[in-house]
Amino acid sequence: MWVKEFIDKIADGTFTNNDIIEYADQKADKIGLLWNLYFADKDVIETTGKPQITDDRQINRISNAMDIISSSFNISIWNESNTAKPQQPAHFTRQFTADEQKKLFDGLTNGYFLPQGTDYSHFCYVFGGTIPNDRKPFEPLIWQKSLGLLAYMIDILFSDTDGTNLWETTAKCFVWKEKAPNKNSMKNTVSKYRENDGYTKKPKGYEYLDNILRA
Repeated sequence: MWVKEFIDKIADGTFTNNDIIEYADQKADKIGLLWNLYFADKDVIETTGKPQITDDRQINRISNAMDIISSSFNISIWNESNTAKPQQPAHFTRQFTADEQKKLFDGLTNGYFLPQGTDYSHFCYVFGGTIPNDRKPFEPLIWQKSLGLLAYMIDILFSDTDGTNLWETTAKCFVWKEKAPNKNSMKNTVSKYRENDGYTKKPKGYEYLDNILRA
């Protein structure tokens, strides 16, 4: 479920407290989720410039959801001086040229590794860029192929630049089967083909992905 849909269900009273906790528990970046909730009633409709959420009952439900998540997971978006400071989602640090970003985006979407409707600005943010203010909040990219192929792509593209935080960053930048990708599973995939002869242990379908990554 997209974060926007989650917020809408909270605002209209569809979600119970247990629903809120269960959804938040699936999110790797819970602080980012809190910030999305915090700014929900401050987002404006582009055509009118007016806030999208104005009903006091809806605003109170969103505020209550923030309290539930904060207390359930012992997290907060407020610093010691009680001043809010947005925390940016993680992204990989390797730098891509604009042409490299576009070529990679086209290859991954045309090959159905990512949905055709993937937000290009969010893609560029994950792959070393920034999100324009009018395209926030950030949504993790939806990976449609196997988890093994996601691990393979991340290893090929980012192991040299993001080795220390490789799988933590992946879990914050991607969604697989509506959840954050399992970090241990991705590590195991890479370990298998690195420790063996390589080819026999690589995930099924890696050849097609190689053509995209090395184009």
